[in-house]
Amino acid sequence: MIKKTLLFSIVFVATVTLTIVGATALYKDNSTLFDQFRGFSVTIDNQSDFELSVIEAGILHSDSEGNVVEGASKSPVGKTLAGGKRLTVKPELSISGEGGIYLKMTDADGETVTHVVCSYTESLSGKTEVTVTNDDVEIEQNCN
Repeated sequence: MIKKTLLFSIVFVATVTLTIVGATALYKDNSTLFDQFRGFSVTIDNQSDFELSVIEAGILHSDSEGNVVEGASKSPVGKTLAGGKRLTVKPELSISGEGGIYLKMTDADGETVTHVVCSYTESLSGKTEVTVTNDDVEIEQNCN
């Protein structure tokens, strides 16, 4: 009886240990794999020489004529981002059905520009990386 209990304990501890080690290795090698289960976030990397003002994030959807319009769900951000800095925003949005996500920013010229940071979502999950340089804005979407 003691041998069976000891054997069971050893097998149990070994199984738990291997599960933890395997899950840790899987997460380290595929950390973006789990992003699809997290709430949506957008990281803005300002590699430019100027300051940005991040105004708001919101939902885009199609109207009855098929035009893309801003939805009612908006999340004010109200942050400034100096050149060379990064900012991660987790907007509090809601969606019914499908749509997209936009981000409004003020550029160096003081003009408000709108960028689509997630072109299609049903669940407001995943993440997007926005890189702003002096010449261009690159957007890498990994959202669901």
